[in-house]
Amino acid sequence: MKTETPTLSTLHAELAALRALPCRLVHERVLMDENGIRRRDGAVESDPGMVRVGLCSKAVRDQQLSCAHTRARNVLDKAIVASATHGLVSAQEAAQLRAELKRIDLAIHMTDWEKNQAEVRYALLAEQGRQDGLPGEQQHVDELVARHGQLSAELGRIHGLLLERCKAVHNPA
Repeated sequence: MKTETPTLSTLHAELAALRALPCRLVHERVLMDENGIRRRDGAVESDPGMVRVGLCSKAVRDQQLSCAHTRARNVLDKAIVASATHGLVSAQEAAQLRAELKRIDLAIHMTDWEKNQAEVRYALLAEQGRQDGLPGEQQHVDELVARHGQLSAELGRIHGLLLERCKAVHNPA
């Protein structure tokens, strides 16, 4: 199935709707209260059912390139292809941008998974009163948040490049 290449004005609108803002992957945070880790009903040891902060709304995820649970990076990938078709980037530059996007996409998913695990370890340590392990686990969480911030900046660079080139052709000075 062949898809149509969007017009420049459509491409510009699609790119302008996207954002690359670091969200700190807050959806992975385990919720705790005075009784310890909040758990869903029916939790068992093999699936502790820890309650998390939860995902952002679909409307936010649809625009947020940095989100681990978004399809916005698919939109950006299609925009790279369309940008090459319209001559905004060369075929070689488009291939490089797509490879970079794929690398970033995988890294965001891996960082999200690692943060999931780190947040669980942190919550279990806190619930068990093992204060000695908290600083090290918090440092690990902070490193993952920083990595996500760096990946968001890389996405922002790709997004900004395409948007700038599209604006230059779509709205010439």
